[in-house]
Amino acid sequence: MLREHVDVLYGQLYARIEQADYGINDNLNYKVDTILTPHLNDLGTALDAHDAHMKIFAWENYRHKGESLSAAKQRFFMSLPPATGSTRLLQEGCAQLMTEFDQLCRDNNLPYWLDFGSLLGAVRHHGFIPWDDDTDLGMMREDIDRLQGIVQHDSRYRLSLVYDAIAFCRQIRFMSSDTSNPCFVDIFIYDYTDSTAIEVYDRRQHIRTELLDALRQSQFRAWHDLVYLSETSDGAAEIQQVFSRYQREMEESGIVVSKENASGIMYGIDNVDNSSVRLYKLDDMFPTTCLTFEDHEYQAPHTPMTVLTRNYGDIYSLPRDINSHFIHVDPALLQQDNVQESIQDSLSEIPISKNEE
Repeated sequence: MLREHVDVLYGQLYARIEQADYGINDNLNYKVDTILTPHLNDLGTALDAHDAHMKIFAWENYRHKGESLSAAKQRFFMSLPPATGSTRLLQEGCAQLMTEFDQLCRDNNLPYWLDFGSLLGAVRHHGFIPWDDDTDLGMMREDIDRLQGIVQHDSRYRLSLVYDAIAFCRQIRFMSSDTSNPCFVDIFIYDYTDSTAIEVYDRRQHIRTELLDALRQSQFRAWHDLVYLSETSDGAAEIQQVFSRYQREMEESGIVVSKENASGIMYGIDNVDNSSVRLYKLDDMFPTTCLTFEDHEYQAPHTPMTVLTRNYGDIYSLPRDINSHFIHVDPALLQQDNVQESIQDSLSEIPISKNEE
């Protein structure tokens, strides 16, 4: 009834404004902004409150007798059915690749941690979020540089670096050397910083804005048209010079420091933008702990809930991205026989430790 009331009120208000003011000195825009929008905002607030009350009612009915609300929410998310079909096959392929990545890092003493949706999935589902289709890890910049050198001498894998003109970021992915296998592990870059004060992140954001302005220049029009540009493509070197210039500014201004002088870590300026403040004390992240994800233990932040709460708020609130989650791999590609065979073949492989060769 409340939504019907909103629709009726909207129609009445709009008809009244249109009749009185349409086409007269552009007053229609003024009326919409000053009369209609505030009413709708008030009604939207009422709808939000109504939805919040309905959620409380639903959770109360879902709880078992004597069960806490937090336990009921955890039980609900753990009971969600896993993905099926091609989405599940992609998840299994990504999980296999992540297991091999973990072994590679263990062999070479490379720290990393579950991040974003993979960290959320590990805590809330002990595996993939059912509607997720990729894996996310965080690494320190210097360790990514080491990883690149290691992968160059390992014929099983490749490290993909792509410049994304939509998000203006450097997209780093750990992938199989088999190019018909679309599975990947996203790696997000972090830097050391000597302070975790919010002012430091504000300075980081200011330099990130300068970086975006530089990348929007017309000299990069060809990149903007292509959207994605690999590091070996023509013009990639010039784009990298821009990223490098602003990374140097981060270092020269003292925002980014060496590991020896660090008291925290910060989300690198060459990552895709994120709405949360991804700035953590060293002991929020290190030493890493272990969390189970798809029946395998991975490195995770020392205080995973600190990271998750900062990025998502209440991780046990009802999710909003089930139908809007970004699709990383074209579903049509996953229907191709050679792609499915490539993923299936990877699932039968057992990661071999360097020490076992």
